[in-house]
Amino acid sequence: MPETLNGRELVKKYLEENDISNESMAKMFGISKQYFGEVLNGRKTGKQPNKLILAIIQEFGI
Repeated sequence: MPETLNGRELVKKYLEENDISNESMAKMFGISKQYFGEVLNGRKTGKQPNKLILAIIQEFGI
């Protein structure tokens, strides 16, 4: 399975530049703030976390 390190970094940068909290993004995607943070920090990996990162990238045109 491909690594999403670049994608995670892009999402982090987008959140910071647009002053969007992890909590707000988590709520938008119907997941917990803790899970979202673990995905962004690379502690959660695999198919579902990768799909989440891809969905965010697609949704916001990152």
